[in-house]
Amino acid sequence: MTIIQNKGLTKEQLDLIERYKVAYNVIDHYLRKLLKADKTISFSRLVNDYAARYPRWASQDQLLLLGELRNVIVHFPEKEYEYLSIPTPIAVDNIERIRDVFLSTELVTPKFQRSVTSVDTNATLSDVLKLVNDKEYSQFPVYRDNRFVGLLTENGITRWLAHHTSRVMTLIEFNEEIVDSVLRHEEKRPNYGFISRDLTILDAENKYVANPFLEALLITNQGKQDEKLMGIITRWDILQLWKQDLKV
Repeated sequence: MTIIQNKGLTKEQLDLIERYKVAYNVIDHYLRKLLKADKTISFSRLVNDYAARYPRWASQDQLLLLGELRNVIVHFPEKEYEYLSIPTPIAVDNIERIRDVFLSTELVTPKFQRSVTSVDTNATLSDVLKLVNDKEYSQFPVYRDNRFVGLLTENGITRWLAHHTSRVMTLIEFNEEIVDSVLRHEEKRPNYGFISRDLTILDAENKYVANPFLEALLITNQGKQDEKLMGIITRWDILQLWKQDLKV
């Protein structure tokens, strides 16, 4: 392969090489900081580790190829300004697009910062069903004496109704049944999580990938249960994000 020397390159070609190297370095720095990896870890390992951490990430193969091109550009010259290859404008645009996605990662707030409707353990099932009808909510944080005790969902209510109908065999007085008794029929598996306001949306999505039983992520300042609720991310919210990704 003929080595391309500086005197044979145009300013546009040199600019492409410089942009490519800069974008690569930014991505490399970002991944090492995020994954807490030292300089002994290869770039391809960083990319694969990131892909393992975020299963929905779709740029793994492309970035691995772009990384190989960077190695050809940077490591093979024997003299200054000698290159075995020049990245095409498309290749430069692609690596810069991946860089921009990494750098512009959106946080869960303010996007999902909103008023959250919670219920007390002594509220009646009639109260909850009215909220479901009026606000079209299907997940409700439950508190006892201002202390979080669980997440009431449509699934939990349905299981309680099924249990009551098959075991108790009496008419249901919704004004007499309280949330505390209904909450006991929620999934034994964790169906909620608390997250801090500065968590990335990508990390929030990943929690749903890791836990298929997750119904809602509750947002507080530092992700602690005893803090005031600042927002909520439901399974429906995540599905809407994924639908948007499919349209891009």
